[in-house]
Amino acid sequence: MKALFKKTLGGLRPVGECKAYDKLELNDQIEIDIKMARNYKFHKKMFALIKLCYENQEHYNNMEHLRKDLIKAAGFYSERKNHISGETSLEADSISFSSMDEAEFSEVYNRVLDVVSELLGSNSEEIRDEVLQFG
Repeated sequence: MKALFKKTLGGLRPVGECKAYDKLELNDQIEIDIKMARNYKFHKKMFALIKLCYENQEHYNNMEHLRKDLIKAAGFYSERKNHISGETSLEADSISFSSMDEAEFSEVYNRVLDVVSELLGSNSEEIRDEVLQFG
């Protein structure tokens, strides 16, 4: 079972209804796998960054191709071998909510920001400011 919890002065408390939590008795022990919940606004900020980059370059006709190439250039990819042709290709890591937590996503965002800054010939702070206005 998965549930979203928040830290309070009284300890961890479920966000919303959680029947499993309600059934716990005082001093019951449970195992928790802690994963920081993703921030939807931060996810949208990533796509604003990609859109900003897309609209200020001339090499890509497809924003999805640019997104994947930015993620790979930032170092987030896996190699895949085509066992039929023998070719090896790089595939961008997924940035979906289920594939990484907030800390991992933050690292991806910051490294993609660096790649975009270099690609557009600007510094990261200027791009950050532009993204805030752009998104």
